[in-house]
Amino acid sequence: MKKLLIAALIAGTAMFVGVAPAEAGNHCRPVVYKSNNYCPPKVYKVSTCEINRHCVRKVRYDHCGKAFYYHVTVVTYKDTYSNGTWRTWTRSIS
Repeated sequence: MKKLLIAALIAGTAMFVGVAPAEAGNHCRPVVYKSNNYCPPKVYKVSTCEINRHCVRKVRYDHCGKAFYYHVTVVTYKDTYSNGTWRTWTRSIS
């Protein structure tokens, strides 16, 4: 039992020892441009934040044509990138 516990402890620490931390945007491929090596900057996502959340009432019909209503939550997010650009996107949660 003691050997099993020591082996599990060694295996657990081996997962974290010697692993380099991942650095966002540090991967660069040199591009040959006019006989000079040029490395374009990598654009990466800096943050994602929720900017709006609201509930939408929708209607659906059963096989007899009777309407029934249900609510869907629509969440709008904003992604910000390292070069200062941003984009918004929505997601529906039923």
